[in-house]
Amino acid sequence: MLTKTKRFVSFLVGLGLLLQSFSGVAFAVETSSVELFLHADTPQAATVQAGATNVAFTKLSFIAGTNLTLKGLAVTRSGVGASSDLSKLQLLDVQGTVLAEAVPASNKTQLNFTYAMVSGQTYLLTLKGDVAAGAAAGATIKLGVAAAADVAGENSASRE
Repeated sequence: MLTKTKRFVSFLVGLGLLLQSFSGVAFAVETSSVELFLHADTPQAATVQAGATNVAFTKLSFIAGTNLTLKGLAVTRSGVGASSDLSKLQLLDVQGTVLAEAVPASNKTQLNFTYAMVSGQTYLLTLKGDVAAGAAAGATIKLGVAAAADVAGENSASRE
């Protein structure tokens, strides 16, 4: 069963940061299952200036219910301001390896990558981005995974 979920961290450019609450939800990735949660050490509220680079917006914990390969993640941006307020979006693994990178052209940015997961293991992925130098003071950037359909994956062979 696919369950809708919202996962947002809000950055208020030049003024402060707001964090909307969210809880974990399980959803299907083809015939596999994975749970996605906001990680406990997701950054707290903070002021983020226009032009800031490598800003950690949110950390996501994935728990694989079976061996699977994540293939993509659609990140939704909302808040006050334009899509151009975010000049770069990256998805990194726990070692800091960039899995995917894109320049947001709209309120939904597709990040395509291949990331193998083993059943029963927990994986930490981080969404980072660059705030455009021209972002208006008071603009907010909220990033998240808006729906289960925004996570793409497939069953994979056993990963040792």
